[in-house]
Amino acid sequence: MKIVTVPHQILRQQAQPVASVNRQLQRLLTDLQATLTHSEIGVGLAAPQIGSNLRIFALNLPKESNKEIPEYHYFINPLITKYDQKTAFGTDPKGQPDLEGCLSIPRIYAAVRRPVSIDVTYQTLENGSLTTKKQHFQDFSARVFQHEYDHLDGRLFTDLALEQHTQLYLDTDDQLEKITPAELFKIFGGEF
Repeated sequence: MKIVTVPHQILRQQAQPVASVNRQLQRLLTDLQATLTHSEIGVGLAAPQIGSNLRIFALNLPKESNKEIPEYHYFINPLITKYDQKTAFGTDPKGQPDLEGCLSIPRIYAAVRRPVSIDVTYQTLENGSLTTKKQHFQDFSARVFQHEYDHLDGRLFTDLALEQHTQLYLDTDDQLEKITPAELFKIFGGEF
């Protein structure tokens, strides 16, 4: 499936809860997995990013980031029930702030401050029915979960970067160039 990019309006809409299990839901879960699996750089993908306005996203996390869930997992009707009061910019192996990016905002990156851990509830499919689960996420997996969760509320990581006044970057041939908010809007045709 093709990934929807800004300024597509679905990226700014509140996604709707999944109420029942049907073929369309099963097809959407298959499409999310296929699209995320074929992405070379993505670790998460929300249903709105492939044109579906439902509260679902998938994560494909490195095994060491959260040993309690499989590397690929989907979350239906997720809800963050508790945010850690401690917040941080993710850190890369060199101790620098880890930059967030998004498959729907190609080539743009920024450091974003987020809670370091979260507790969540979500649903998954078991024997053809929706089953509720609880989970704790920390560090990188918490960051990725929150990023995808924001998509379900029509919020992009760049919104947080602009609110937090963090530096925006444009990837130009594998080199990061600092850009201003005005340049960000110009790159995407003035609509964001």
